[in-house]
Formats: sequence, structure tokens, C-alpha cells
Amino acid sequence: MNQNAIRYGGVMGLALVLVNLLFYFISVSAFFSYAGFVGFIVYVGFMVKAGLDERTELGGFMTFGEAFKVTFQVFVIGSLIYWIFYYLLYTVIDPSLVEETKRIAMEAIEKLGSFVGEEAYEQMMEQIEQQDFSISIGTVLQQFAFGLVFPGALIS
Repeated sequence: MNQNAIRYGGVMGLALVLVNLLFYFISVSAFFSYAGFVGFIVYVGFMVKAGLDERTELGGFMTFGEAFKVTFQVFVIGSLIYWIFYYLLYTVIDPSLVEETKRIAMEAIEKLGSFVGEEAYEQMMEQIEQQDFSISIGTVLQQFAFGLVFPGALIS
């Protein structure tokens, strides 16, 4: 594995954890509203920096494949650290986030209520109430794997 990928992936993972903890401690609504956006900026920033450093080490030029490889490895390492934290946050640190996630989803549907019509509103609310928002190793692995393709490979 590439040394730049290991270094920047590890630091990126820790930065993602810190960003999420910062927003979590500010407020749970800030955590749900802003942590994802700021996290995306962290992902892109570290991936770009790793790619630029790799290009410099290779003498100022690298192929698309070399660039993709190092940036994707950064994404994988950083994401792995983030998803481990995410699992621990929802299952150990604050299990009440599961219900908070459901509540926020219901509030979002309530805001859309006047735009979608009464029947669609009722149907969406029923789906939210029936949806299982709990976090398991399986759901985390599924989200991690999906994230490798989008946005991971896409950004790389």
C-alpha cells in the first residue's frame, strides 16, 4: 500500500471523526445537518493533497491509474476509520441517535407535506414509522461498500 495513502487516509479518518464529534457536541441537529457536507470537503481535500504529493514524489507526472490508485486508497482507509466510529457512535456512545434519526426524518417529511399532497404525505410517514433505523455491522458494511463506488471511485 502506498505510504501517502496510508498517511493521508489515516489523518483523513481522524479528521472525519473529529468533524462529526464537533457537530455532535454542538447539537444533534447540527450533526445531522452539517457534518456530512463538511465531511465531504474533508474527503476531497485529503484525496487531492495525497494525489498532489504522490505526483511530486513521482517527478511531477503520474498516470491516471496512479492518481486513481493513491486517492482511492486514501478514501478506503479514511472511510474505514469513519465507519468504525459511526458504528460505535450509534451503538455504544449514543444509542438514542437511532430514534433521533427517525425523528429528524419525520420532521423532514412534515416540511414536505404541503408540497406532496395528503395521500403521499401519509404514505411517506407510514414508511418512516415502519423503517428500521438501527445500526448493525451489516448495515455499516453495506454503506461502506456502497460508498466505495459512490462517491469513493467517482471522486478518485
